[in-house]
Amino acid sequence: MRKIKSYLILCLILFTTVSYSGCVSEQHQDKKLELTDIDQHTITKIYIRNGLSGELTITNDSVKIEELSEQLDSYSLEKMEIQEPLVGYRYSIDFYRDSNKISSMTIVGPKTIEIDGIYYNVTNPPVDLEAIDELVDSISEQPQEPGITELTDIDQHTITKIYIRNGLSGEVTTTNDSIKIDELIEQLDKYSLRIKENQKPIVGQIYLIEIYSDSNKISSIAIIDSFIMRIDGVYYDVIDPHIDLVAIEELVDSM
Repeated sequence: MRKIKSYLILCLILFTTVSYSGCVSEQHQDKKLELTDIDQHTITKIYIRNGLSGELTITNDSVKIEELSEQLDSYSLEKMEIQEPLVGYRYSIDFYRDSNKISSMTIVGPKTIEIDGIYYNVTNPPVDLEAIDELVDSISEQPQEPGITELTDIDQHTITKIYIRNGLSGEVTTTNDSIKIDELIEQLDKYSLRIKENQKPIVGQIYLIEIYSDSNKISSIAIIDSFIMRIDGVYYDVIDPHIDLVAIEELVDSM
């Protein structure tokens, strides 16, 4: 009887130890994207810088963004006890929703990743750098269609005021509300643009938007229709998606 009791007690101790170890393991092994807000946002653009060559790769291709997210999410991570800055890296990756940076990640090496300033050990498996290289190379081979922030100096200035003229009614709307300014720039920057081959002037426009930093005009943007923009005198076709004129109208009405 004593042997049976001793055996049962031993089994109970072993079960408790294994269960506790499993819980501790689960608590410390976090999947990468669970450590960020990426899953809570629609990522529209990523910037990838190669730490060896310095080359910057940008894409708004949703398929490539999903492929990279899945690749990074396949690794289990454990927060490093020592959080001293490390020198050098293979890739730094910034995730954006429109013009808002959601998260910043750095692949230091196959066994180390830094996420929003915190270092983690890659516990299983190590980062497949060859797979990351191939994915980034496939993005680099794609034609890059810029948005308004790439075609203007907007992001190099603090925008303090915008003037919006309705081309149909002639009404002028002015605002220095930084929140509304950011909302409008985010709305405009979501569209991929390609310079028009035919630069013949087009008569008429739905909105003319003039962007200022204090008293200095930074850029002039005309929304001709859902498919065409004029930026600082140059005409562009709107590639994807087409301009949401209803959203623009609602935003202007709220100013």
